[in-house]
Amino acid sequence: EGRQLLEKQQAFNLPFDAREAPTTTIADLDAGYVRDEYLPAAIAADVLAQNQRPIEHQLRSIHFVGPNARATHVGLLVAGVDVMGPLPGAYIQFVRFDGIELTHPVRDQKTISGRLADMLRRVDEVLRANIEIRVSFTASPIEERIADYPLPALQQLVRNAVMHRNYDGTNAPVRIYWFNDRIEIH
Repeated sequence: EGRQLLEKQQAFNLPFDAREAPTTTIADLDAGYVRDEYLPAAIAADVLAQNQRPIEHQLRSIHFVGPNARATHVGLLVAGVDVMGPLPGAYIQFVRFDGIELTHPVRDQKTISGRLADMLRRVDEVLRANIEIRVSFTASPIEERIADYPLPALQQLVRNAVMHRNYDGTNAPVRIYWFNDRIEIH
């Protein structure tokens, strides 16, 4: 009984992303995605070639599965089949307003969800589509293209919001509100 109590205390002391999601199983992770895309990007090819363990053991070794064979929160975010089931706030809400207030008409809105890599790729597409580029023929002898916002800066801000947000105890998404005079990221 003492050993079980100690194990429960240690499991509770883990950071949120390392804890098991209580209603999940290993089937909630896309093992094919982990094997074919994630592991080759995260681990050296020679190490992967030597690794002959089954995918279940590999998932456990990268902390995508916990000791009770449940998916961890980080496993769900990186390789989940249905991320929003166990983590309802794990999405990005994008709203483009036609004005400078929340009460102004909405020009465009998107709900971006899925695995972390897919979410970031899709939010980059949305940002690219909303950046306006002016062409100036008078500022210099050759045409000059000027974006209203630099894409790398927006990407960095959105990635910081997604990576550093608190997924524990809240179902609120990352919100990107694009106004005519500013962009707010919550």
